[in-house]
Amino acid sequence: MATVSTPRKTRKVSASVQLTREERAARTREQLLVSAARVVGEYGYRDASIQRITADAGMAQGTFYLYFESRQALFDEVLPHFGLQMLEVVRERAHGAKGFFEVEEIGVRAVFEYLFDNPWFWRVLNEAEIEAPTAWARHHSEVTRRYTKFLHRARAEGEITAYAESELGTL
Repeated sequence: MATVSTPRKTRKVSASVQLTREERAARTREQLLVSAARVVGEYGYRDASIQRITADAGMAQGTFYLYFESRQALFDEVLPHFGLQMLEVVRERAHGAKGFFEVEEIGVRAVFEYLFDNPWFWRVLNEAEIEAPTAWARHHSEVTRRYTKFLHRARAEGEITAYAESELGTL
């Protein structure tokens, strides 16, 4: 049996399952992202070498270059990739919630659950502004876009009337 890891869990995959070349490539690429997140979480971006990342992934260093042009190219994808994963967890948890404040409470709890399950995410996020500014900008832009849309909808539905439409972007 092969082992497939994500930052949140590891699962066994039967060796009898035949994957296409594209599926194997996607799995390898994902494993490099997972390993990069864990290594950055433990050592920080500056000490997250390709050697450490590929060792964590259980693959040769040369394999790395089949998927990423450089260490920085990998770093530029780690935060946006797992940031979207975190936002998806929040969306799933908040699905069916009634009203702005219930969604907000569930969302905050979901973020903390994600951080508990993926403690490396704090360091990936906090160091990215300096060490992976492209990644940080993409992540920040996506979070801001989604949250601003959420605020506009809540205001339109009369749930948060204390703020002018023009103020929602700064919240």
